[in-house]
Amino acid sequence: MGIAAPISTLISTFSNRPNTQIHHIYSAFYQYRSLLLYFPKRQIYQTAAMAGEAIKDGKFKHNLTEAPTYTSKVFPMFSLKGRTAIVSGAGAGIGLAVAHALAEAGANVAIWYNSNKKAIDEAEKIEKEYGVTCKAYQVNVTSFEAVEQAVNTAVTDLNGRLDIFIANSGIPWVQGPALDGELDHYKKVVTTDLDGTFYCARAAGQHWRRQKKEGTTIDGKKLEGFSYGSFVATASMSGHIVNIPQLQAAYNAAKAGIIHLCKSLAVEWVGFARSNTVSPGYIATEISEFCPPETKATWKDKIPMGREGEAHELKGVFLFLASDASSYCTGTDIICDGVLVRDIGILGHIRYDSIGLKIVIQRFVNKFSILIGDQENLNQFTRENPTHFSSKILIILESSKTNYKLKTLLTSDPTTILTAVRDVQQTTIVPTKLHF
Repeated sequence: MGIAAPISTLISTFSNRPNTQIHHIYSAFYQYRSLLLYFPKRQIYQTAAMAGEAIKDGKFKHNLTEAPTYTSKVFPMFSLKGRTAIVSGAGAGIGLAVAHALAEAGANVAIWYNSNKKAIDEAEKIEKEYGVTCKAYQVNVTSFEAVEQAVNTAVTDLNGRLDIFIANSGIPWVQGPALDGELDHYKKVVTTDLDGTFYCARAAGQHWRRQKKEGTTIDGKKLEGFSYGSFVATASMSGHIVNIPQLQAAYNAAKAGIIHLCKSLAVEWVGFARSNTVSPGYIATEISEFCPPETKATWKDKIPMGREGEAHELKGVFLFLASDASSYCTGTDIICDGVLVRDIGILGHIRYDSIGLKIVIQRFVNKFSILIGDQENLNQFTRENPTHFSSKILIILESSKTNYKLKTLLTSDPTTILTAVRDVQQTTIVPTKLHF
Protein backbone atom coordinates (compact mmCIF):
# COMPACT_ATOMS: atom_id res chain seq x y z
CA MET A 1 0.00 0.00 0.00
CA GLY A 2 1.40 3.41 -0.94
CA ILE A 3 1.84 6.34 1.38
CA ALA A 4 -1.20 8.18 -0.01
CA ALA A 5 -3.61 5.41 0.99
CA PRO A 6 -3.00 5.53 4.77
CA ILE A 7 -3.27 9.33 4.73
CA SER A 8 -6.55 9.13 2.82
CA THR A 9 -7.79 6.56 5.31
CA LEU A 10 -6.83 8.84 8.17
CA ILE A 11 -8.71 11.79 6.72
CA SER A 12 -11.74 9.65 5.93
CA THR A 13 -11.80 8.35 9.49
CA PHE A 14 -12.05 11.88 10.85
CA SER A 15 -14.59 13.16 8.35
CA ASN A 16 -17.01 10.30 9.05
CA ARG A 17 -17.06 10.85 12.81
CA PRO A 18 -18.40 14.38 13.51
CA ASN A 19 -18.58 13.89 17.29
CA THR A 20 -15.25 12.17 17.82
CA GLN A 21 -13.55 13.29 21.00
CA ILE A 22 -10.35 15.19 20.54
CA HIS A 23 -8.21 12.74 22.46
CA HIS A 24 -9.39 10.00 20.11
CA ILE A 25 -8.33 12.12 17.16
CA TYR A 26 -5.01 12.77 18.86
CA SER A 27 -4.46 9.05 19.32
CA ALA A 28 -5.22 8.37 15.67
CA PHE A 29 -2.89 11.16 14.58
CA TYR A 30 -0.13 9.85 16.83
CA GLN A 31 -0.55 6.39 15.31
CA TYR A 32 -0.16 7.70 11.78
CA ARG A 33 2.49 10.36 12.41
CA SER A 34 5.35 8.22 11.09
CA LEU A 35 3.56 7.81 7.77
CA LEU A 36 3.14 11.57 7.51
CA LEU A 37 6.79 12.06 8.37
CA TYR A 38 7.93 9.91 5.48
CA PHE A 39 5.60 11.35 2.88
CA PRO A 40 7.80 14.21 1.58
CA LYS A 41 10.93 12.05 1.75
CA ARG A 42 9.35 9.52 -0.60
CA GLN A 43 8.70 12.31 -3.09
CA ILE A 44 12.37 13.26 -3.03
CA TYR A 45 13.43 9.76 -3.94
CA GLN A 46 10.78 9.36 -6.62
CA THR A 47 11.74 12.52 -8.43
CA ALA A 48 15.50 12.36 -8.03
CA ALA A 49 17.61 11.84 -11.12
CA MET A 50 19.78 8.85 -10.44
CA ALA A 51 23.12 8.41 -12.18
CA GLY A 52 24.65 5.12 -13.27
CA GLU A 53 22.98 1.76 -12.85
CA ALA A 54 21.28 2.29 -9.50
CA ILE A 55 17.87 2.98 -10.99
CA LYS A 56 15.97 1.43 -13.86
CA ASP A 57 12.42 2.09 -15.06
CA GLY A 58 11.90 4.44 -12.13
CA LYS A 59 12.81 1.83 -9.51
CA PHE A 60 15.94 1.38 -7.42
CA LYS A 61 17.83 -1.85 -7.86
CA HIS A 62 17.44 -4.31 -5.03
CA ASN A 63 20.48 -5.20 -2.91
CA LEU A 64 22.61 -2.60 -4.66
CA THR A 65 24.60 -1.95 -1.50
CA GLU A 66 25.97 -4.24 1.19
CA ALA A 67 26.06 -3.91 4.95
CA PRO A 68 29.46 -3.99 6.67
CA THR A 69 30.59 -7.27 8.18
CA TYR A 70 28.51 -7.98 11.26
CA THR A 71 30.10 -7.48 14.64
CA SER A 72 28.48 -8.06 18.01
CA LYS A 73 30.49 -5.21 19.51
CA VAL A 74 29.79 -1.56 18.88
CA PHE A 75 33.20 0.11 19.31
CA PRO A 76 34.81 -1.63 16.29
CA MET A 77 32.14 -0.02 14.12
CA PHE A 78 33.70 3.37 14.90
CA SER A 79 37.24 2.29 14.03
CA LEU A 80 38.92 4.07 11.10
CA LYS A 81 42.17 2.15 11.26
CA GLY A 82 43.95 2.10 7.89
CA ARG A 83 41.62 4.65 6.31
CA THR A 84 42.38 8.07 4.90
CA ALA A 85 40.44 11.22 5.73
CA ILE A 86 40.59 14.79 4.47
CA VAL A 87 39.22 17.62 6.61
CA SER A 88 38.89 21.08 5.08
CA GLY A 89 38.81 24.18 7.25
CA ALA A 90 40.83 22.29 9.86
CA GLY A 91 43.24 24.97 11.05
CA ALA A 92 41.12 25.56 14.15
CA GLY A 93 37.62 25.21 15.55
CA ILE A 94 35.28 22.44 14.44
CA GLY A 95 37.54 21.18 11.67
CA LEU A 96 40.53 20.75 13.96
CA ALA A 97 38.42 19.01 16.61
CA VAL A 98 37.09 16.60 13.98
CA ALA A 99 40.60 15.92 12.67
CA HIS A 100 41.62 14.89 16.19
CA ALA A 101 38.60 12.58 16.44
CA LEU A 102 39.30 10.84 13.14
CA ALA A 103 42.98 10.40 13.98
CA GLU A 104 42.16 9.02 17.42
CA ALA A 105 39.89 6.48 15.67
CA GLY A 106 42.89 5.39 13.57
CA ALA A 107 42.61 7.33 10.31
CA ASN A 108 45.48 9.00 8.48
CA VAL A 109 44.39 12.61 8.14
CA ALA A 110 45.05 15.47 5.74
CA ILE A 111 44.07 18.80 7.28
CA TRP A 112 43.38 21.68 4.93
CA TYR A 113 43.68 25.34 5.81
CA ASN A 114 43.34 28.60 3.92
CA SER A 115 45.47 31.12 5.82
CA ASN A 116 45.86 29.77 9.36
CA LYS A 117 49.38 28.35 9.25
CA LYS A 118 48.98 27.01 12.78
CA ALA A 119 47.54 23.99 10.99
CA ILE A 120 51.08 22.88 10.15
CA ASP A 121 51.99 22.61 13.83
CA GLU A 122 48.62 21.02 14.62
CA ALA A 123 49.27 18.30 12.04
CA GLU A 124 52.54 17.44 13.76
CA LYS A 125 50.80 17.28 17.14
CA ILE A 126 48.12 14.95 15.79
CA GLU A 127 50.70 12.69 14.21
CA LYS A 128 52.67 12.35 17.45
CA GLU A 129 49.65 12.00 19.73
CA TYR A 130 47.80 9.30 17.80
CA GLY A 131 50.55 7.53 15.87
CA VAL A 132 49.00 8.13 12.46
CA THR A 133 50.13 10.06 9.40
CA CYS A 134 48.87 13.64 9.39
CA LYS A 135 49.85 16.37 6.94
CA ALA A 136 48.69 19.95 6.46
CA TYR A 137 47.89 21.46 3.06
CA GLN A 138 47.07 25.04 2.13
CA VAL A 139 44.08 24.86 -0.22
CA ASN A 140 41.81 27.44 -1.82
CA VAL A 141 38.43 25.70 -1.81
CA THR A 142 36.91 28.35 -4.11
CA SER A 143 38.88 26.85 -7.01
CA PHE A 144 37.89 23.39 -8.24
CA GLU A 145 41.29 22.91 -9.87
CA ALA A 146 43.02 23.63 -6.54
CA VAL A 147 40.67 21.29 -4.68
CA GLU A 148 41.07 18.47 -7.18
CA GLN A 149 44.86 18.76 -7.14
CA ALA A 150 44.95 18.87 -3.33
CA VAL A 151 42.78 15.75 -3.05
CA ASN A 152 45.02 13.86 -5.47
CA THR A 153 48.14 15.01 -3.63
CA ALA A 154 46.79 14.04 -0.21
CA VAL A 155 45.68 10.62 -1.43
CA THR A 156 49.12 10.01 -2.95
CA ASP A 157 50.99 11.27 0.12
CA LEU A 158 49.05 9.16 2.59
CA ASN A 159 48.18 5.58 1.63
CA GLY A 160 46.87 5.83 -1.91
CA ARG A 161 43.19 5.83 -1.00
CA LEU A 162 40.38 8.08 0.17
CA ASP A 163 37.71 6.96 2.61
CA ILE A 164 36.37 10.08 4.29
CA PHE A 165 36.00 13.74 3.38
CA ILE A 166 34.81 16.31 5.91
CA ALA A 167 33.88 19.52 4.07
CA ASN A 168 34.12 22.09 6.83
CA SER A 169 35.47 25.24 5.15
CA GLY A 170 33.25 28.25 5.59
CA ILE A 171 33.12 31.97 6.30
CA PRO A 172 30.36 34.11 7.85
CA TRP A 173 28.34 36.95 6.38
CA VAL A 174 29.33 40.06 8.35
CA GLN A 175 27.75 42.96 6.42
CA GLY A 176 24.23 43.08 7.83
CA PRO A 177 21.12 43.44 5.63
CA ALA A 178 21.36 41.83 2.21
CA LEU A 179 20.42 45.08 0.45
CA ASP A 180 23.29 46.95 2.08
CA GLY A 181 26.07 44.39 1.82
CA GLU A 182 28.59 44.37 -1.00
CA LEU A 183 28.04 41.97 -3.88
CA ASP A 184 31.66 40.89 -3.67
CA HIS A 185 31.08 39.82 -0.08
CA TYR A 186 28.01 37.86 -1.15
CA LYS A 187 29.99 36.08 -3.84
CA LYS A 188 32.81 35.28 -1.42
CA VAL A 189 30.44 33.76 1.16
CA VAL A 190 28.48 31.67 -1.33
CA THR A 191 31.57 30.61 -3.28
CA THR A 192 33.41 29.53 -0.15
CA ASP A 193 30.54 27.92 1.73
CA LEU A 194 28.40 26.35 -1.01
CA ASP A 195 30.58 26.15 -4.12
CA GLY A 196 33.55 25.02 -2.05
CA THR A 197 31.50 22.17 -0.62
CA PHE A 198 30.43 21.11 -4.10
CA TYR A 199 34.02 21.20 -5.36
CA CYS A 200 35.17 19.03 -2.46
CA ALA A 201 32.32 16.59 -3.06
CA ARG A 202 33.07 16.38 -6.78
CA ALA A 203 36.78 15.75 -6.28
CA ALA A 204 36.23 13.18 -3.52
CA GLY A 205 33.39 11.47 -5.36
CA GLN A 206 35.60 10.81 -8.36
CA HIS A 207 37.97 8.80 -6.17
CA TRP A 208 35.20 6.83 -4.48
CA ARG A 209 33.54 5.91 -7.76
CA ARG A 210 36.85 4.69 -9.19
CA GLN A 211 37.79 2.82 -6.02
CA LYS A 212 34.46 0.99 -5.94
CA LYS A 213 34.64 0.12 -9.62
CA GLU A 214 38.31 -0.89 -9.85
CA GLY A 215 39.02 -2.04 -6.29
CA THR A 216 42.51 -0.54 -6.33
CA THR A 217 44.46 2.27 -4.72
CA ILE A 218 45.57 5.25 -6.76
CA ASP A 219 48.82 3.44 -7.61
CA GLY A 220 47.10 0.24 -8.72
CA LYS A 221 47.45 -1.90 -5.58
CA LYS A 222 44.58 -4.00 -4.28
CA LEU A 223 42.30 -1.91 -2.08
CA GLU A 224 41.66 -3.54 1.28
CA GLY A 225 38.75 -2.77 3.59
CA PHE A 226 36.97 -0.21 1.41
CA SER A 227 33.19 -0.40 1.38
CA TYR A 228 31.88 3.07 0.62
CA GLY A 229 33.20 6.59 0.83
CA SER A 230 31.78 8.94 3.44
CA PHE A 231 31.24 12.63 2.67
CA VAL A 232 30.20 14.79 5.62
CA ALA A 233 29.61 18.52 5.16
CA THR A 234 29.29 21.10 7.89
CA ALA A 235 25.97 22.80 7.27
CA SER A 236 24.30 24.87 10.00
CA MET A 237 21.11 25.44 11.92
CA SER A 238 21.08 28.55 9.70
CA GLY A 239 20.06 26.23 6.89
CA HIS A 240 16.87 25.52 8.86
CA ILE A 241 15.93 28.86 10.42
CA VAL A 242 16.45 32.59 9.91
CA ASN A 243 18.83 33.70 12.65
CA ILE A 244 18.25 36.81 14.72
CA PRO A 245 19.36 39.39 15.67
CA GLN A 246 22.24 39.16 13.17
CA LEU A 247 21.18 39.40 9.51
CA GLN A 248 22.91 36.95 7.17
CA ALA A 249 20.69 35.98 4.25
CA ALA A 250 23.57 34.86 2.03
CA TYR A 251 25.04 32.60 4.72
CA ASN A 252 21.64 31.09 5.50
CA ALA A 253 21.00 30.38 1.83
CA ALA A 254 24.43 28.79 1.36
CA LYS A 255 23.95 26.48 4.35
CA ALA A 256 20.47 25.46 3.23
CA GLY A 257 22.00 24.71 -0.15
CA ILE A 258 24.62 22.46 1.45
CA ILE A 259 21.95 20.39 3.16
CA HIS A 260 20.00 19.80 -0.03
CA LEU A 261 23.15 19.29 -2.09
CA CYS A 262 24.21 16.45 0.20
CA LYS A 263 20.74 14.89 0.22
CA SER A 264 20.84 14.91 -3.58
CA LEU A 265 24.35 13.45 -3.70
CA ALA A 266 23.21 10.70 -1.34
CA VAL A 267 20.90 9.47 -4.10
CA GLU A 268 23.40 9.93 -6.92
CA TRP A 269 26.23 8.21 -5.04
CA VAL A 270 24.28 5.34 -3.49
CA GLY A 271 26.45 2.70 -5.16
CA PHE A 272 29.82 3.93 -3.90
CA ALA A 273 29.53 6.60 -1.18
CA ARG A 274 27.34 8.09 1.52
CA SER A 275 26.64 11.80 1.90
CA ASN A 276 25.46 13.46 5.11
CA THR A 277 25.52 16.81 6.89
CA VAL A 278 25.92 18.11 10.42
CA SER A 279 24.10 21.33 11.33
CA PRO A 280 25.76 22.91 14.36
CA GLY A 281 24.11 25.64 16.35
CA TYR A 282 26.07 28.47 17.90
CA ILE A 283 29.53 27.05 18.55
CA ALA A 284 32.22 29.06 20.34
CA THR A 285 34.77 29.27 17.51
CA GLU A 286 36.54 31.96 15.53
CA ILE A 287 33.76 32.19 12.94
CA SER A 288 31.46 33.92 15.45
CA GLU A 289 34.02 36.31 16.91
CA PHE A 290 32.59 39.18 14.84
CA CYS A 291 29.44 39.16 16.99
CA PRO A 292 29.36 41.54 20.00
CA PRO A 293 28.57 40.22 23.51
CA GLU A 294 25.01 41.57 23.43
CA THR A 295 24.29 39.54 20.29
CA LYS A 296 25.61 36.39 21.91
CA ALA A 297 23.48 37.14 24.96
CA THR A 298 20.43 37.19 22.68
CA TRP A 299 21.46 33.81 21.29
CA LYS A 300 21.60 32.33 24.77
CA ASP A 301 18.14 33.74 25.53
CA LYS A 302 16.79 31.53 22.75
CA ILE A 303 18.77 28.35 23.43
CA PRO A 304 17.08 26.04 25.96
CA MET A 305 20.50 24.76 27.05
CA GLY A 306 21.48 28.39 27.72
CA ARG A 307 24.95 28.40 26.18
CA GLU A 308 27.02 28.09 23.04
CA GLY A 309 28.38 24.68 22.18
CA GLU A 310 32.06 23.77 22.15
CA ALA A 311 33.82 22.36 19.10
CA HIS A 312 34.77 19.14 20.88
CA GLU A 313 31.07 18.44 21.51
CA LEU A 314 30.67 17.73 17.79
CA LYS A 315 33.48 15.17 17.52
CA GLY A 316 31.22 12.20 18.20
CA VAL A 317 28.65 13.18 15.59
CA PHE A 318 31.23 13.57 12.83
CA LEU A 319 32.95 10.32 13.80
CA PHE A 320 29.62 8.51 13.71
CA LEU A 321 28.87 9.72 10.17
CA ALA A 322 32.43 9.07 8.98
CA SER A 323 32.51 5.48 10.24
CA ASP A 324 30.70 2.22 9.59
CA ALA A 325 28.58 2.95 12.65
CA SER A 326 26.39 5.01 10.30
CA SER A 327 26.51 2.58 7.36
CA TYR A 328 22.74 2.85 6.78
CA CYS A 329 22.68 6.65 7.09
CA THR A 330 22.87 8.70 3.92
CA GLY A 331 21.08 11.90 3.01
CA THR A 332 20.86 12.62 6.74
CA ASP A 333 21.24 15.98 8.48
CA ILE A 334 21.98 15.94 12.21
CA ILE A 335 21.21 19.15 14.09
CA CYS A 336 23.44 19.80 17.13
CA ASP A 337 22.30 23.12 18.54
CA GLY A 338 21.16 22.88 22.16
CA VAL A 339 17.54 22.69 20.92
CA LEU A 340 17.59 26.11 19.27
CA VAL A 341 15.87 24.73 16.17
CA ARG A 342 12.69 23.39 17.73
CA ASP A 343 11.54 21.45 14.72
CA ILE A 344 9.37 18.38 14.20
CA GLY A 345 11.24 16.85 11.30
CA ILE A 346 9.62 16.79 7.90
CA LEU A 347 6.08 17.06 9.22
CA GLY A 348 6.02 20.69 10.23
CA HIS A 349 7.43 23.46 12.32
CA ILE A 350 7.03 25.04 15.72
CA ARG A 351 6.25 28.68 16.36
CA TYR A 352 7.59 29.89 19.68
CA ASP A 353 8.37 32.98 21.70
CA SER A 354 10.24 33.78 24.90
CA ILE A 355 7.52 32.17 27.02
CA GLY A 356 7.81 28.77 25.40
CA LEU A 357 6.36 26.56 22.71
CA LYS A 358 3.13 27.80 21.17
CA ILE A 359 1.45 26.83 17.93
CA VAL A 360 3.01 23.77 16.50
CA ILE A 361 2.23 21.72 13.46
CA GLN A 362 0.73 23.06 10.25
CA ARG A 363 1.56 21.05 7.18
CA PHE A 364 -0.26 20.44 3.91
CA VAL A 365 -0.71 16.77 3.09
CA ASN A 366 -3.19 16.12 0.28
CA LYS A 367 -4.73 19.55 0.93
CA PHE A 368 -5.17 18.69 4.57
CA SER A 369 -3.80 20.86 7.37
CA ILE A 370 -3.05 19.83 10.93
CA LEU A 371 -2.86 22.24 13.84
CA ILE A 372 -1.87 21.29 17.36
CA GLY A 373 -1.72 23.70 20.24
CA ASP A 374 -3.64 25.29 23.08
CA GLN A 375 -6.91 27.14 22.63
CA GLU A 376 -5.66 30.69 22.98
CA ASN A 377 -2.84 30.39 20.51
CA LEU A 378 -4.76 28.33 17.96
CA ASN A 379 -7.42 31.01 18.08
CA GLN A 380 -4.84 33.72 17.40
CA PHE A 381 -3.09 31.68 14.72
CA THR A 382 -6.26 31.02 12.71
CA ARG A 383 -7.14 34.72 12.79
CA GLU A 384 -3.68 35.79 11.64
CA ASN A 385 -3.18 33.14 8.98
CA PRO A 386 -6.54 32.27 7.37
CA THR A 387 -5.05 32.04 3.87
CA HIS A 388 -2.38 29.56 4.96
CA PHE A 389 -4.85 26.75 5.34
CA SER A 390 -6.01 24.19 2.83
CA SER A 391 -9.65 23.24 2.35
CA LYS A 392 -9.76 21.02 5.45
CA ILE A 393 -8.25 21.48 8.87
CA LEU A 394 -7.91 19.05 11.73
CA ILE A 395 -7.55 20.84 15.06
CA ILE A 396 -6.04 19.06 18.04
CA LEU A 397 -6.05 20.75 21.42
CA GLU A 398 -3.29 20.11 23.92
CA SER A 399 -3.77 21.53 27.40
CA SER A 400 -4.26 20.66 31.04
CA LYS A 401 -7.69 22.30 30.94
CA THR A 402 -10.88 20.53 29.93
CA ASN A 403 -14.32 21.25 28.42
CA TYR A 404 -13.27 23.51 25.59
CA LYS A 405 -15.82 24.74 23.13
CA LEU A 406 -14.32 24.55 19.68
CA LYS A 407 -16.68 27.29 18.50
CA THR A 408 -14.30 29.80 20.04
CA LEU A 409 -11.64 28.71 17.57
CA LEU A 410 -13.70 29.39 14.47
CA THR A 411 -13.07 33.11 14.23
CA SER A 412 -11.26 33.14 10.89
CA ASP A 413 -13.52 31.28 8.48
CA PRO A 414 -15.78 28.48 9.76
CA THR A 415 -16.05 26.99 6.28
CA THR A 416 -12.43 25.93 6.41
CA ILE A 417 -12.77 23.79 9.52
CA LEU A 418 -13.12 20.04 9.15
CA THR A 419 -16.61 18.82 9.94
CA ALA A 420 -15.19 16.05 12.10
CA VAL A 421 -14.34 18.50 14.86
CA ARG A 422 -16.51 21.52 14.08
CA ASP A 423 -19.57 20.37 16.01
CA VAL A 424 -17.81 19.09 19.11
CA GLN A 425 -19.10 21.10 22.06
CA GLN A 426 -17.77 19.93 25.42
CA THR A 427 -14.86 17.62 24.84
CA THR A 428 -12.71 16.21 27.58
CA ILE A 429 -9.06 16.52 26.65
CA VAL A 430 -6.49 14.13 28.01
CA PRO A 431 -3.63 16.25 29.46
CA THR A 432 -0.55 15.23 27.53
CA LYS A 433 2.63 16.41 25.92
CA LEU A 434 3.63 15.85 22.31
CA HIS A 435 6.64 13.60 21.89
CA PHE A 436 8.21 12.75 18.52
